Amino acid sequence: MDALPPEWREVDYLPLNDVDCPFGPKQLRQARSYGMSPEALQECIYNFAWALSKKWQPPGGFQTSPLNFFMGCLKTTGVYEHDGYYRQRQMRREKEQGWLNSRRHQQKDETGDGESEVCHQGSDILDNHERSIW
Repeated sequence: MDALPPEWREVDYLPLNDVDCPFGPKQLRQARSYGMSPEALQECIYNFAWALSKKWQPPGGFQTSPLNFFMGCLKTTGVYEHDGYYRQRQMRREKEQGWLNSRRHQQKDETGDGESEVCHQGSDILDNHERSIW
């Protein structure tokens, strides 16, 4: 059995396990053999875990299991994307951007200076949130 490189061992597949999709090291090796990058796989994992958490199923249901469906998508297309995942992420980002703009305006009113620590931290909030899908 081939050992996974460090960047592949860092892929977080627990979101799939949390929705009863038993993804593990075997599937990591399979995805790697499909020519995927760890970053692309991570995005697919977040995407599919989100869909499963919303009780999504393909038309006609899963023929065998969600895991087999997911791995089949990765093998045949090299990607799994769900439109709802991206729409929700965009809405959350827009909501946070509105909050940041409000904070910047408030900070500017209080100090007369729009460039403050809050503004700099704000970009970190968005960056950190991008890594979290729930």
